[in-house]
Amino acid sequence: MALPTLSTRVPSRFRYPGAYMDWHREREVEKQNQLETHARYLERQSVCTDRHDVWTSSQYLDKSMSEYNKQCRKEHHRASLELRRNRLRTLFQEEMNQLQAEQRDLIQDRKARRGRQQQKGERHSTARQDMREKLEADLLKDFVVTQWKKMQLSEDTQTERADPRAGGRGISGARSKKDVTQNN
Repeated sequence: MALPTLSTRVPSRFRYPGAYMDWHREREVEKQNQLETHARYLERQSVCTDRHDVWTSSQYLDKSMSEYNKQCRKEHHRASLELRRNRLRTLFQEEMNQLQAEQRDLIQDRKARRGRQQQKGERHSTARQDMREKLEADLLKDFVVTQWKKMQLSEDTQTERADPRAGGRGISGARSKKDVTQNN
């Protein structure tokens, strides 16, 4: 871009030297302002060009693609983790349901086993009670029979002592010891 040129011709209206110097100073200030404006423009253009060069460079493209791929991998990883978490939650819930069902079954089995054991215990208790009663009855019977025999023997001996002629039978007509043992 070409810069405008200023004429060096002095116009006729500047007849005295101070007016020309004022005009010349104004022109210098304008020139300076114009140069600063152009410098700012060129600086901005340089920055824009540098940015454009950076943005269109292969390194920037590689870097932005790398970041994009990294972001995609993160999103994929997050989605995969969420899917795994959901599967684990489902498996955990199924396992908990299964454990609860097994626990209910075990509790029911224990209750049934306790009921069977109680019934068995009651049957054993009843059988033991019956055996005990039978044993007691047998013992009582043996005791009564033994006592009765002893009483008969003592009566026989007393009758023999009292009446030796009766031949072992007293007045009461009791049987002898031999007769009692043979009949049993």
